[in-house]
Amino acid sequence: MLKLQKLIDHLTAAPLGISADAISVWTETGNVHSLPVTNNGQYALSYQANIYLPAYAAYPLPLFLLLCDWLAKNETSHPEDALSWESDILDKHRVDLVISVKLTENIRLEQTPDGVHIRSVDDPDMNPVPLPSGAWETFTSANGGLDQKLQDWLHEGGEA
Repeated sequence: MLKLQKLIDHLTAAPLGISADAISVWTETGNVHSLPVTNNGQYALSYQANIYLPAYAAYPLPLFLLLCDWLAKNETSHPEDALSWESDILDKHRVDLVISVKLTENIRLEQTPDGVHIRSVDDPDMNPVPLPSGAWETFTSANGGLDQKLQDWLHEGGEA
């Protein structure tokens, strides 16, 4: 579960005072998703990761912001409720905090010169890519309509 390890590394690298030695991590509600296709070499994992921060003494809002930012970049199709938490109040400065994160990982077989390897692949980057103004010239005419070649192709059923 490479994505979970990346999340833990991100949390412990942030200036929030979270030490890898002080947290516990476990998963539950794990599923393997595969298509009914023989030997396609791909499947996906989905699971709930739980991160236990005992006696957490910092204000939690920066931690939640950090987690939301990580989700936006690394779990690009996450549901709105992908992040939840529970706490036990120990005293007015500390809580035992459990953060639950819904994660998915795409898994793929890759052929390399060394053999076949199973790899967890990153989610696609869903951020818009700014294109230069002339990038769509192939598809539009000077007056903003569809290029004649594209119109003909669409009229013919859009098949190559």
